[in-house]
Amino acid sequence: MMIGRLIQCGMLAATALALSAERASAITPESYQQPPTIIQSLVDAPNLPAPDLSPDGKFLLLCHYRDLPDIREIAGPERRLAGLRFDPNNWGRSRQRGACDELELFDSRDGRQLGRIKLGSKISSVQWSPTSRHFAFMLSEETTQSLWLADLSSSALRVRRLSPLPLNAVLSRSPFIWQPNGQGLIATVRQNQKPFQGEQKVSPLIQETIAEKAAVRTYQDLLKSPQDSREFAHYASSRLHHIKLDGSQTPLGIAGFIQELSFAPNGRYLLVEELKQPFSYLVPYYRFASTARIWDVNSKKFIVTVADKAASEAIPQGFDAVEEGPRRIQWDPSQPASLVWAEARDGGDPQKESQVRDELMRWNAPFAQFV
Repeated sequence: MMIGRLIQCGMLAATALALSAERASAITPESYQQPPTIIQSLVDAPNLPAPDLSPDGKFLLLCHYRDLPDIREIAGPERRLAGLRFDPNNWGRSRQRGACDELELFDSRDGRQLGRIKLGSKISSVQWSPTSRHFAFMLSEETTQSLWLADLSSSALRVRRLSPLPLNAVLSRSPFIWQPNGQGLIATVRQNQKPFQGEQKVSPLIQETIAEKAAVRTYQDLLKSPQDSREFAHYASSRLHHIKLDGSQTPLGIAGFIQELSFAPNGRYLLVEELKQPFSYLVPYYRFASTARIWDVNSKKFIVTVADKAASEAIPQGFDAVEEGPRRIQWDPSQPASLVWAEARDGGDPQKESQVRDELMRWNAPFAQFV
């Protein structure tokens, strides 16, 4: 009986070894496993293209894109700082969704195809000019984000790189805006040209605590050290350039951690929103201390500060809770140069009783006093 059991155990062990060897040989080749063809065809089925109509309604752009990123993009370099994820080699957001592999241009009046744009890299931030005679876009390349221009003013579609200046798309997915007259663009150009090479310094981690209760939210990829802050500042630093349609460019003398740009309808004033140091370790970049300033584009002179806000680290709880101070600052499109924004009058706390929740503010050019 004992011998029989030993024989059975030996046979089971041999069978297990044979199965293990068979499985090992099946997965030895270093290649990705493919699903059945029907599953693969469903996953890889093309999306409906995203349409973009020109301001005058005469032209239609179709953006052909994929939902799932390429494996090379997933395996590419990525830095995670201040709630952002970006490629440190080209100063652009990593794993972009909705970026175009190809653009198609049609005449919306008769459906004729006027041209196709396929440049071998991701196309994003497509913006029509106010005149509808051009559109600009950003091309995500291996070591840069470049600005391109498509010209519709002739019978054939012409596409060219508008400027050799490398754009900075870390803080803003759309690092350029058109002038209201359509004669040029204001672009956010990266201040540093090489990837961060900072040395690891031994320095204290300093945070200030005050006697105040505040809800603490959970965020991903926050800054954790002075080294993180230095690296974030390296990649977030930008300067503004005025780029004409012929490719000539002029620096505006405006530099910083530039996040948002917007033109007054009259094209004279530029609203620049930027982050301020020191950066917070408790909240992501969009809640860092910030300023909003108005500049005169013609004279390249600073006009006035609209808002100067501390980091929003203690926003009350609740879906309707907001930060204190000016928020959603924007130009009134019905006026030549008039800013409007909202300010909380309840401390931003929806649970606090208040007769007035928000007050709408307006400030007209030449920005001497509030109205």
